[in-house]
Amino acid sequence: CRVLKADEGKVSVEFEVDERMTNHFGTLHGGCSATMVDVITTGALAASPRGVPGVSVDLHMTYLAAAKLGDTVQLDAEVIRAGRSMAFTRASLYRKPDMALLATGLHTKVFPVQASVWKQREGEHPLDPLAPSSPSLSSDVNPLFYERMMRFAQMDKQEATFSGRVWNARLTNVEQCKLSAEFVVDQQKIELFGGTLHGGCSTTMVDFLTCAALIAATGRPAVSVNLNTTYLAPAPLGTRVRIHAEVVKHGRSLAYTKADLIRVEDGVPIASAKHTLAFNERVVVREQ
Repeated sequence: CRVLKADEGKVSVEFEVDERMTNHFGTLHGGCSATMVDVITTGALAASPRGVPGVSVDLHMTYLAAAKLGDTVQLDAEVIRAGRSMAFTRASLYRKPDMALLATGLHTKVFPVQASVWKQREGEHPLDPLAPSSPSLSSDVNPLFYERMMRFAQMDKQEATFSGRVWNARLTNVEQCKLSAEFVVDQQKIELFGGTLHGGCSTTMVDFLTCAALIAATGRPAVSVNLNTTYLAPAPLGTRVRIHAEVVKHGRSLAYTKADLIRVEDGVPIASAKHTLAFNERVVVREQ
């Protein structure tokens, strides 16, 4: 990013959409937009009189238009209000030079009583990678749809998209309208200040798995309209996380999905999300 302006409680940046930021359609990934909103609104909060980043409580994204590979995007973030215990921020993404509105974000943060910047200890290796295995497959899943979903997932594992850069999940179960997967929180998935699972990473995982569940259910890709994530508990480095994604309802033009992230070791909920998507006949998955 290039910083365009930084005032008290306000930050503006711009960036070019490159391949690392794209989805399977060759446009700016919704998870990338959410991550940028998370990071830049946190920067705006750090630039306010309070001067601390806070911890995410809720991140609500609305997607209005696409940014293609090579487009320049401007992101404006500001602190709407900051109190003793909570702060409310917002952000807007625009495509330059016509300044078409691409997405908006509302980001709520809380100031914990005790907070510290995480530092990894020298020689510390807490990660326990998941062994590869085939998911449990329900008999009610359409084999053709399942094959399409697995191709969708395989592109991410080859790091062809934004979600592929953080993706190391193992699918554990596939049903007609449900998916489950597990992953380990590694260095690529943590936020600087607390050493725990980054909110943008959680949202990206939700985006990917709910899309995969929708393809397994319908055989059709779709684009994001709304994505709301509520953060409930931290997941430190090395934590094993399970995601349950489900297609709640789908029609001719819209689909409603939800997902929950859970710490495997104790069953504590980490995050909960709702993801609305739209089918579009012009949407096609780009070739590898």
